[in-house]
Amino acid sequence: MRIALTSCVAVVCSLGCATEPEVKDPPVTDVADGGHEERPADGTVKTEPIPDDGEERPKPVTGIGMGAPREPGQGPKVDPIQVTIFNRLLVKPKSPDMPESEIKRVAEEATGQKVERLRKTAVKYYLVVFEPASPARTAEEQKALIAALQQSGAFEVVEGDQLMTIK
Repeated sequence: MRIALTSCVAVVCSLGCATEPEVKDPPVTDVADGGHEERPADGTVKTEPIPDDGEERPKPVTGIGMGAPREPGQGPKVDPIQVTIFNRLLVKPKSPDMPESEIKRVAEEATGQKVERLRKTAVKYYLVVFEPASPARTAEEQKALIAALQQSGAFEVVEGDQLMTIK
């Protein structure tokens, strides 16, 4: 019984793995007037430019997604996360009852920077997002923000936000 089953599996696998021979294009192509022309043996095809008949054709859409075509350099300005990550800090207030308005006020006073967004995260932590700086904030400037918030004395933990990686 095992031999029969094994041989059936082998036959099915060999049939499923078989490849079909490669089919080449025929050397003759049809032409609009019903005739045909010979294609050279090296496979090259003669092309002629399309005559300009005065009709305006739509411009090709470039980029990803749907929408109106854009000229290069136009469109929304989006900072990549590698730049905006230095605007973000995670803080855990010493007082669990500290209101969000107070966290924002302390962060702005301690750093001298405007807080763009404040959001509660897991385990009594808050994400503090500072407004983007021009030029973009660096890792060293983020460390200075962390030090300023630690010196304020209002926070138990202050650390820079990190990019999550998939393992």
